[in-house]
Parts: sequence; structure tokens; C-alpha cells
Amino acid sequence: MPRSVTLRTGLVMALLAARMASAGSSETADRQAARLATRQATAAYNLGHYDEAASLYEKAYKLVPDPILLYDLGQSYRQANMPDKALTAYRSYLRTAPEDAPNRGRVEAWVRELELTSGLQTKTAALPRQPPSPRNLRVPASRFPRPTLLRNGLSR
Repeated sequence: MPRSVTLRTGLVMALLAARMASAGSSETADRQAARLATRQATAAYNLGHYDEAASLYEKAYKLVPDPILLYDLGQSYRQANMPDKALTAYRSYLRTAPEDAPNRGRVEAWVRELELTSGLQTKTAALPRQPPSPRNLRVPASRFPRPTLLRNGLSR
């Protein structure tokens, strides 16, 4: 093989390796930024600054689209008394989270409750409607859990 072809092939391989390395470092930087935003969001949530927490969870989700961030975003919006945004976040969570997610049933119940109490209805028939019962119309805020920590190395 001529030396120029070998040299060219080597150069192409080096450029590809450099591009792959930079993509990996970009992903690592995104994960680190998402981890920081998640920590800040959790602190804001725990201090009762729900609007700030929601903004930070959105920032983290844009960097690392983990469904659990949508759950935390829904929690923040629900606590901030923004039912339309909470519904959007919860519905997105239900679309993207695994079918066996441990809090799926709880989120489905919150979606139904928010629809009933806020008058906002599901735009699709994705979630079955259940008749309201006295038990699920009002749930004290103390029964709602704090935001969860992220999987995949994004938690503390």
C-alpha cells in the first residue's frame, strides 16, 4: 500500500478518535452540570422554593433526559400550585418511565386528582378515567413525598 494512503487512513482514524473523545467529554460535562442542577433543585425544593426547583429540574432534564427528573419537576409544579405544568410533567413522566416504575400508580392518581381539582382534562385517552371517591379527592400535602434522587450517578 502506498505510504500516502496509509498516512491518510491514519489521519482519518486520529480525527475520528478525537471526535469520539470530545463527544465523551461533552457528555461527561452534561452529566456533571445536570448533577449540580439536581442538587440545587433539591435544596430549593426542600426550602419551599418550588418555582426555582422546577426551573433547575428543567435545566437538568435538558442536559440528561432521565424520566425521574420529570417526576421531580411535576412534584415542584404541583407544590407551586401550577396544575397545568404539573400535569404536563407527570404525563411526560408516564410516557417515558419504565412500565414497572415503582411510583407509576401514584403518578397516575395525581394526574386524575389534578384533572378533577383543576378542571384540566386529558387530551388523549392514554390514561383511563376512574370515578372520584371520597378517599382520592383530597390528599394532605404531608402525604406527598419529597423529590427523589436520580439514578445513573446523578444523585449526591
